Amino acid sequence: MMSVIRKIHKWLAIIVGLQLIIWLSSGLYLNIADATKASGRQYLVKTKPTVVDIASTVSVKSVLTQYPNAQSIKLITLLDKPFFLVTLEKGLYAHFPNRYQLVNAVQGNRIEIDSTFAAELAQASYSGGGDISDVRIIETRPSAFPKQQNASWQISFTDEVSTQVYIEADSGRLIGHSNDHKALAGLMLMLHFMDYGRIGSFNSWQMIFFALIALWLSISGMIMAVTFTKRNVQRLKI
Repeated sequence: MMSVIRKIHKWLAIIVGLQLIIWLSSGLYLNIADATKASGRQYLVKTKPTVVDIASTVSVKSVLTQYPNAQSIKLITLLDKPFFLVTLEKGLYAHFPNRYQLVNAVQGNRIEIDSTFAAELAQASYSGGGDISDVRIIETRPSAFPKQQNASWQISFTDEVSTQVYIEADSGRLIGHSNDHKALAGLMLMLHFMDYGRIGSFNSWQMIFFALIALWLSISGMIMAVTFTKRNVQRLKI
């Protein structure tokens, strides 16, 4: 029985040891990496909110008539133009599953964010010298923003760091910028927190699995230590 425990203990210790090397190396990178580059915001433009003339907008009541089940209606600006953001389904956080509808605040008609609109929003948030090379819809979690659970537009630029801008498809919200530096930092975070499922959280089955392995190593280590001590005591008595 003890030989089986020793073998299991040895191989599990090797697995944890390999992961420990990954923890140390990825943690070292995350500590010495340039935070600005790793954030992916190298060419991010910080825009100021535009003042909206309320008198020129349609009434909130008329919008509510179109969407009687709306949970909230908020006046926002996109490309310096006023829109009503109608929340139809609201998650706890912005990256949780949500459902929105944009309404032109001046004319009152519904607006869909197509590839052209998304590209214009991305360009407005970008200060680099690259041109747009690709615009595509992403229905699943983007690898650069694994917590994002809503569909988004991915707009790619031809600059030296391969900047990509992500725009939420329903609301027009700027999710963020990503580039080669952020991709590498994201890889290191994934390795460091064992987020191999790319869910943007350390509360994964891999982490739980390694915690159980660590518990097993502790228990089996104590069993072997006690057994070894008893054997030595018996030998001394003899």
